[in-house]
Order: sequence, then structure tokens, then C-alpha cells
Amino acid sequence: MTVRYMLRQKSACLSMLIVAMLAVTAYLGVNFSAAAMLDNADRYWSETAFRDIEIVSPSLISTEDMSAIRNTAGVKDAEAVWVTQANAVSDHKTDVDIISLTDRINTVRLTEGRMPETADECLLEAPVMDALGLSVGDTLTLEDNPLLARTRFTVCGIAEHADHPCTPLNVPGNRYAIVLRDAFDLDSLQSACMKAVVRVEGTDGASRFSKDYLKTCRHICNRLNRLSDRSAFGQFSLNGDKVILKSIMNLALAGLNGVHPWLVLDVWGSSSYYAIRVGAQNAADIGLTFAVAFVVVGALVIYASISRMAEEDRKRIGTAKAMGLTEKEIAFQYLTAGLLPTAAGMLVGIAAGYAVIQPSVLSACGKLYVYGMGRQTFRPAMTAAVLAAGVIIAAGAAVIACAGLLRTPAVRLMNDRASASRFMQRAGRKRRTGATGRSLSVRMILRSIWSEKLRSLVIVASIAGCMILLVTGFTIKLAVSETLDRQFSDVEQYDLKVAFDPETEDGEPSVEVQIISALTESGIFEGTGQEGWIEVSDRDYFFAGGGRMNGGELICGAPEELSAYFVMTDIQSGERMTLTSEPGLYIHLRTSETAGLVPGDQLTLYDLKMNQVRVPVAGVFNNYLGGQMIMSYAAYEAVFREETEPNCFLVKCGGERRAAIKAKLAQLPVSVTESTAKQEEYKVFTSALNMISGLLTGIAALMAGGVLLNLIYLQYYRKKRSLVIMRINGFTTRETAEYVLGESAVTHALGILLGIAGGAWFARRIICLLEGRQLHYVRSAQPLAWLLSVGIMLLFSAMIHAVIVRAVVHLKPTEDIMIR
Repeated sequence: MTVRYMLRQKSACLSMLIVAMLAVTAYLGVNFSAAAMLDNADRYWSETAFRDIEIVSPSLISTEDMSAIRNTAGVKDAEAVWVTQANAVSDHKTDVDIISLTDRINTVRLTEGRMPETADECLLEAPVMDALGLSVGDTLTLEDNPLLARTRFTVCGIAEHADHPCTPLNVPGNRYAIVLRDAFDLDSLQSACMKAVVRVEGTDGASRFSKDYLKTCRHICNRLNRLSDRSAFGQFSLNGDKVILKSIMNLALAGLNGVHPWLVLDVWGSSSYYAIRVGAQNAADIGLTFAVAFVVVGALVIYASISRMAEEDRKRIGTAKAMGLTEKEIAFQYLTAGLLPTAAGMLVGIAAGYAVIQPSVLSACGKLYVYGMGRQTFRPAMTAAVLAAGVIIAAGAAVIACAGLLRTPAVRLMNDRASASRFMQRAGRKRRTGATGRSLSVRMILRSIWSEKLRSLVIVASIAGCMILLVTGFTIKLAVSETLDRQFSDVEQYDLKVAFDPETEDGEPSVEVQIISALTESGIFEGTGQEGWIEVSDRDYFFAGGGRMNGGELICGAPEELSAYFVMTDIQSGERMTLTSEPGLYIHLRTSETAGLVPGDQLTLYDLKMNQVRVPVAGVFNNYLGGQMIMSYAAYEAVFREETEPNCFLVKCGGERRAAIKAKLAQLPVSVTESTAKQEEYKVFTSALNMISGLLTGIAALMAGGVLLNLIYLQYYRKKRSLVIMRINGFTTRETAEYVLGESAVTHALGILLGIAGGAWFARRIICLLEGRQLHYVRSAQPLAWLLSVGIMLLFSAMIHAVIVRAVVHLKPTEDIMIR
């Protein structure tokens, strides 16, 4: 009987099924994807025995230090690692990090070829192979590094290293040339290494993203930091030397500030770990934030659908009550009619989220990881929780929807004339006596809204919920696009970045002179006009802030020149900032927020030798992409007591000359980065975010259609008797239709305005959640998103109201009043 009833009410049941399916598909699909990102990273790191802790020292780590590290309580194993940088040369050139092959910790996955067997063989990571245009069996030269015992190596294979599960697109930086330890000049190094990798007891099989894992590693980090202090203090002997005494004082001061001679880093010290964790968290945050709106909209759809069904059954409910059926017995039918379609929709949504949404999201994210999209993940506990929540929400909405009618006496339910609105009868009398005009229509509309406050509130809330979803989705997509435009039009106002090593011995003239010559031959001269070039210092530095060690790009230049190529805008005033010659550092907004730094605060900055200095924050500027910190040459010299040597050209050349200049520079040992290339990389990086927000926006649009269909039809059925009374009392078809449309106009206007406000708040919250240490999205409101959302809502509304108006036109008062 219940099934037959649901078949008669198939449109209402189908709308509940579809809305439940869409909500669960979106939420679980995105959250399954976020869980899969973490699981795939854990799987990769388990296969490569990724370290729990990494120790890096400004000076070398001796064999005695390594023994002390291994003997530290809680340390399961530790291996020494030799690492340095060099220029890799074949037919092309690129910068690489050279790292020793380990046996047990931070191992490699061989993808082609074989492992190195002699000191003159090496493995390369795929990005290095691509940059150099090499194949297995080719030879390359590693230049400009005295720490190596040899310079020519044969490529014996291609490998993926534990440090690099992320592609350069996701985590930029040098990739590895992996050699045996004997490739280093161990005699001159006295067998001391550059860093150590450590595994911690009790972490086998634990997820590296769990709180327990991080807590366990943090305890061992503290012990190793204490070992670091003892080791550093033991290197000094108190013989009255002022330099040594000063070093001891600096060591004590560093300890007071939580800085130690060794950099003891847990997994958060890995850029790849940070990128994977933040990427997965961003996806989960989007799903969770959208889920709030999905739950509200879904509950309202179920409420509207059951209300519509019960309203159509008004007389049948009255008959059932007259025949002795209890309210619980009657309510059971509507409860079942709400639960069955909702449960069926959720089951379909679980399957669609796992089989459709998850692989789509992982495929979009796959280009960011060396293991591609990886494997899919299913979370039983999360799925069960969603099912239980869905059933509870559906049951509650169904009970509330039919409770009012069930409490109404049977006589009143069966007597349509008695239930007709007295106000409509009075309005008809006024209409017959000539009291027409807009004032009467407005009073009728407002009276109707007030007399059915709950229904009107549901309509307004439902429209607002759909608008929130639409505005949020469109705002995120527009913010991502606008961020890209602003970074490369408002901030970075140059076309090429040409980096070189000023210490490179490449004969006469120097590399710097050759670069200037190539630019001059192309018609580009030094200056700050529409075309030109300037020299700056651009190097990576570590800094301590916000309780963590972070890295950033420190750019130093002449204030007048740099401001024409890299524009700093004060985040408070919105005015362009000018570099000061006084000791001070300018940081961008995300560094200010994540490290808790404001102008006047002190930041601990490490120089290239890892000596620390305290630098005041001179200002905070708006920057969208990258971790730039800015200083003038004079400020750098005042802080570090030494000059910094330029190692980079910023070039304005326009699009036409760019290819010719790159061709000239390709013959030199330089690294050339195009602004357009950075833009394309950014687009790929944000493609997954765009896909998720687009997916959720599309689902929101479909839900909006279902919501409006139910609500508007509910409004029509609840008012049908009043409309009949209006027609009987002399109102024309046009006046009756205007009355219906007028009430919809009021509820739509309120819902749309609330939805715009709520959507703007939701979107800003999600955008802030998506930002990383070196990524800042445009947070301002997006009026275009509002217009697009309003357009979609009005389009659906117009289509549905066209059907309603047609029904009003074809009302047959006498017949309907007898039937109803």
C-alpha cells in the first residue's frame, strides 16, 4: 500500500531521492578523495621507508654525533646522509641536489634501469632526466662542487626518492642526483655527513598524519634538540678566546629563543608532507563547509515534499482520522514515504561518490604526485555516520512536515469551505464593491505570508540555502582566476627571471656580463621603463616564526628599481610601499598570518651559513603566490654586516622578444623562468580545486531546481482553495496569477538576499581554509558570482512558475470546489 502511494506521489519522492543522492555524492566523494590522498602518501612513504625525523647541521655531523643520535632513547635507527648542490650538465644545464643513497631510511623506488654499483654511477629523478634530455646509459657532468670526489657520472637508472612524492609543479625545488657515498670526498669531510635521517620506535604501521604519530615524534625531537645543545657546547673550550665566548653566548641566546645548533625536523619539515596534508585538508574543508548547506537544503526539500504530499491528501487524512486511525498510524505512511526515497538516494550517492567523484578528483590531483592518482579509498565509519545522519534528518523533517495536518480535526480537514480563508472572502467583497488597486493586492500577499509563517520561512530558508551553495561555488572559481591575474599584473611586473651563479667559473667574460650582452643585443637595456632589466639578489633563506622553522625567498634590490618590477601594496592602507634603507624586512600577508607577525615584531632569519640574526618586520604587503620577503641592499648590509651579491635579472621584454631572448640565454649556464610558465603551472596546480568547486556548484544548481519545484508546487497546493475563492469572488485570472507571483517575489527576494550574504561569508571562510603558507587567494566579494547565482535561481523559478500560472489560468472554480 505504501509503495502504491509512493508511486502516485512519484514526483515528490523522486525529488527527495535526487537531493539525497546529490548531497551524499558530493560530500562523500570529496571526503573519500581527501582520505585517499593521505592513504596514497602513507603507502608511498611506507614503500620508501620515509624518515620520521631529519637532522640538518650548519656544520657537519660527526661520526660521534651519529653514534649519540642512534643511542638516544626512542630512536629506532639513524643513517648518515651526504648532500650538496651542483650544476648538472649534458647538452643542457640544470641545478640539482646530489644526495647519497641510503640503505634503510629514505630509500628510492626504481622506475627504470638498475641501482648504482660504483662511485661513478648515479640515479636521477625523472624531472632531472627531462630537464637534461638524458636516457639511461648517458653521461652527465656535475660541476662547481669541491665536496665531490669525481665530476663525471653514468646514469644507470631513474628513481623516485622518499623526499619527493610531489612533482615540482606541487613542490618546486631542485630534484636529486642520487650517488653512492663514495662519490663524495670523504677524506676532506673526515667522514662527517651533512644530515641524518631517523626512524622512531613505535611508529611502524602508524599513519604519518595521525596525532599520535606526530606526538611520538615530537618527544624524540625534543630529546635530539637537547643532544644538539650538548654537542654544540662540547665543541668549545673556555680558553679566554673572545670569539669562543661570543659563540657560547650566542648558543645560550639561541636556546632561550627555541633555536638549536641542529635543525631537528619532524615530518612537518618536509615540503611534500606539508603540501599533501594541506591539499587533503583543503578538499575535506570544502566538503565539510558545503555539507552544512547541503544538510539544510536537503532537510528543507524533504520537509517541502512531505508537506506537499500531505496537503494533497488533506481530505484523505480527515477520512482516515474519522474512521479511527491514530495519528501515529497515519504519520507512519509519510515517515516511510520520506525515509525510503532518502535512503535509496543516499545509497546511490555513496556509490556515485566512490565510483564517480573520487576517481575524478584523484585524477585531477594525480599530476601533483609522482604516483599519479593512486588508489581509491572507502571509509566505512564515515559512510555509516552519513547514513545515520541522513535517516535522522529525513525522519525529523517528515514528522515536522505532517504534524500540523495530523493535529487538525477530521471535520475541518474534510470541510473545504470551512477551511477557506475568511480573509479571501472579505477581499472578494471589497473587490465587488470596487476596492481594487495595488494596495489590496499587497495586503493580500502580506496577509498570506504572515498567516502561514512557517511555510514562508521554509521557502525563504530553502532559497537562501541554494543561493549559499551557488554563490560559494562561483566565488571560489572566480577568486582562483582573479588571484592569478592579480599576481602577474599587480605584483610581479616582469616577463623573465634569469637566475645565475655569480661564483660560476665560465671563463671571460663572466656569466653576468654575457647575460647583459645577450639582453643588449636583443634591444633590452637596464632601466625601469616599459622594457628593461634590473639586477637583484634572490636566494632562499630559513626563518623562525610562529613556533616553526619556515623557508622563504629573500629578494634584495635597490628600492627605486625593484618597486617597478615587484610592486608591494600595504595590506592596511592599500598604498604602494617603498623599501626602507633601515634594518627591516617586508613580509607578505600569509607569512604575517601564519607566523603571527606584525610590523615592529622581530623575526629570526638565518643567513646562508645558518647563522641567525634578529630582523624587525618593516611592513606587510599583499602577495598571492610565493613566499617572497623583501629587503633593500642597504637594509641587508645593516642586518647581516655584509653585502649580498646579485644573482638574478628581472627582465621586461614583452611577448614578442621573449622567445628570442630565451634562445640567446639558452647557451649560458642560467635558469630562465617565464611569468607565463608560472601562470600555467598555477592553473594546473589549482585545477583540482576548480574541479571540486565546479562539481559542488553544479550539484547545488541541480538541488536548486529540485527545491524550487517542491516549494512552488507546495505553495500552489496550499493556496489552491484560496485561489478558487478569489475566482468565485470576481478576481480575474490576471489578478489571481499576480497574487501567486507576488508572494513568490517576496519570498524569493528575501531568500536571495540572505543567500548572497551567507554565500559571501561561506566563500570567504573556505578560501581562507584553502590558503597555504605561500598561497593567498583574493578574499573580496565577487558580484559576478552573485549575478550568476541569481540568474540560475530565477531561471528555474521562471520555468516552474510558468507551469503554475498555466494551472491558475485553467482553474475551474465550481468543479474544483466540489472536488477539493
